[in-house]
Amino acid sequence: SDDNGNNGRGYGGGCVTLNFIDLFQNLDGTPAKYDEICSVAQNYGAGLYGRCKKGINAGHLMTSVFVIAISAVITIWCVPLGKFFLNKNDYNIAYIAQELMFLLGPTYIIYVSGSIFSSAIRGTGESFLTMIITLLGTCVPRIFWVFFVIPRSYTLMTILWSYPVSWAITSLAFIVYYMKFKKRKLDIEENPVDKPVFSA
Repeated sequence: SDDNGNNGRGYGGGCVTLNFIDLFQNLDGTPAKYDEICSVAQNYGAGLYGRCKKGINAGHLMTSVFVIAISAVITIWCVPLGKFFLNKNDYNIAYIAQELMFLLGPTYIIYVSGSIFSSAIRGTGESFLTMIITLLGTCVPRIFWVFFVIPRSYTLMTILWSYPVSWAITSLAFIVYYMKFKKRKLDIEENPVDKPVFSA
């Protein structure tokens, strides 16, 4: 091992450290998805389509703000955070994690739209199409990346670029689909389930 840790073990340890730091990113991202599913499911089932749209917009905004803030924190303070998970002899690995975070940190915002819109659509009961879009937008590009891009450049950075690229493709697909979905299922006259059938 050289002093800079620039070998397989060093980069492997850097990735592990990065994963620990990356847990901070999921503090709001994952709960926001499930919150969106539950919120939309309740309001959509009650026929309150306007509240569905307001909830989706609010969830998208709040998640975006949080992701931008937490991305900035873990990107800027990646090394001090990384040292929490390392002993003194491995502090050089924290700087490798920083190098990786400088690539991934600023791109987390890309996937907010894909995460929120897919969760909102699932909340209305349409889960099959969201699965297909995620499969084609996330898995297929990464498989393509492994077979056609990485062989041209065998570096860890090349591998990591597959994440933001696939996030961008998936989010774009969900934005387009959500616009069509909203016109079909949410931009319609509300029909609250507790609305009186007969007026006095």
